[in-house]
Amino acid sequence: MQIVRTDQEIARVENWAFAGQDEGTRYAGVTYEQGLIDMLEWLRGDTDHAPDEE
Repeated sequence: MQIVRTDQEIARVENWAFAGQDEGTRYAGVTYEQGLIDMLEWLRGDTDHAPDEE
């Protein structure tokens, strides 16, 4: 798997995810597995929609 995102982009989304743990999830209706798929698609560049975008 080739990662196409910058370290800054990945750190931004990682910080967003940690905040979600502390403050409560923003996507209660989404499965954990769907979240993983969304993240991997974004990292590979299959989508430009980052997980922290609404």
